[in-house]
Amino acid sequence: MENDNVFNLQLSSEKCFICGKEFCENNPKTEEHVFPKWLQKQYDLWNQRIILLNGTDLPYKQLKVPCCKECNTKYLQEIEKQISESAKLGYEQFIKLDELKIFQWISKIYYGIHYKEFFLYMNREKPNNGTILNKDDIYRFEMLHFFLQSVHKPYIFNNTTPWSIFIFKTLKYPDERNFFYHDTYNGFCSLRFNDIGIIVIFEDNGIHKEFFKDKFVGYNKISLANIQFDEICAVINYKYSLFNRVPKYMIEEQEDHSIIFSLPINGLSSSSPWSIWDGKVFKKFLLNSWSKYNITEEQIISTNTNHTTFIKDESGYYLKQYDINNKLKNLVKIID
Repeated sequence: MENDNVFNLQLSSEKCFICGKEFCENNPKTEEHVFPKWLQKQYDLWNQRIILLNGTDLPYKQLKVPCCKECNTKYLQEIEKQISESAKLGYEQFIKLDELKIFQWISKIYYGIHYKEFFLYMNREKPNNGTILNKDDIYRFEMLHFFLQSVHKPYIFNNTTPWSIFIFKTLKYPDERNFFYHDTYNGFCSLRFNDIGIIVIFEDNGIHKEFFKDKFVGYNKISLANIQFDEICAVINYKYSLFNRVPKYMIEEQEDHSIIFSLPINGLSSSSPWSIWDGKVFKKFLLNSWSKYNITEEQIISTNTNHTTFIKDESGYYLKQYDINNKLKNLVKIID
């Protein structure tokens, strides 16, 4: 495959993190901000810090990766232009974007973070302990990186897309609550900004989007509060953690494009592609998502069929911010 020059693990600060080509006079080295400058400026992220996989942090402005001039100024810049223009106009315009562009944009951020971790020491005071991610770890992103080549080479996804992308309308806040990013090493990512909330599973052949299509009917009629979006993130993230299949693909390389065939998720198996839902385990996912609201484990009810929710009331009506605040006050003491 065309991307073999990258994932034979010849990763280097002197090669482009996208195409893997060595920098040269005709295609010199540039630095690509993982979180684009327009996003950092819009949400005042420049001097804020992002938590990395090992628990250390790094200023957003320093989260940069080596990128050749061609990929940076010709391909990524065009994606950023489309994303930023749509994002500034809000949810209604953003959902009109080609889903491939959204996938490319978020994949660049997700992969860029973990690519950077491949070069950062686990412990800066003990460099002999190695980097945050090692060579075996980076293999986890081999297929995602291959899909990222679609920024500079046309890809045709023959029968289904490799990803599940969910886009929700969210409430806008006048402060730091209007931006949120979270990802997991196993290929899950959520991002919220302006009035847009995005959840991505990068490699599942779209099975989770299909599974949840009926559950989320009607959600686009309301603007989700942060705690509601966080709850949805917990639900999707936990469901994905139960996914017990490894997506496989056949790739047909043509001179000017690649054709991707996603193989059936179940293969020859008749069993469910998910392990059994466990309410006690899901409670931990909810707790992690809701920790910022001072909610404790004892205050969350979670069984195999039901759980504490801030999305709807007992009658099935969507909760508004006022209702959510009242429900929170009944659980915890809120400090205004």
